[in-house]
Amino acid sequence: MVTNKKCKNRGKMMEELTGEWVILKDDEIIERNIDIKVILELAKKYEDRDITISKIPSTSYCFY
Repeated sequence: MVTNKKCKNRGKMMEELTGEWVILKDDEIIERNIDIKVILELAKKYEDRDITISKIPSTSYCFY
């Protein structure tokens, strides 16, 4: 179970990671921007579609 504290920490971590936010549809990037606020505004155009918002970290991060 994910608590609010975990969600807030995860959200803060995602904001601190450099990279770009994207909107995906059918595994293809249809919009991209470094500002999440811009992505959320762009997502309104796709309200009637099944989309995913994700962040692509910069290449300066290594996760292993």
